[in-house]
Amino acid sequence: MLGSFVMETRLLDEDGTFTQYSTIIDDGGEVLAMLLNYWEHGEPPLTDHWKDITKSLNKRDSMSLLDRLRHFLHSGKTPEQVPIDEAISRGMRR
Repeated sequence: MLGSFVMETRLLDEDGTFTQYSTIIDDGGEVLAMLLNYWEHGEPPLTDHWKDITKSLNKRDSMSLLDRLRHFLHSGKTPEQVPIDEAISRGMRR
């Protein structure tokens, strides 16, 4: 078994803004059905019980995942261009 799936969807509003929702689903069949429903019929998932994560996406002071990885791999220095295999091995040595 693969475990849980984190599902997110972004609903666009007429004024150009959006609301993004997230949920965790344990059933891979449910995830597949949701994706196929959207793909084949254009029906977005029902988000009534999903968590609204829109505000967490708009934090200007939060460090992005890429910035955190750069900091981890390069000790806060300006990152150099490093091949991915080398970057992973550097991270494993720390």
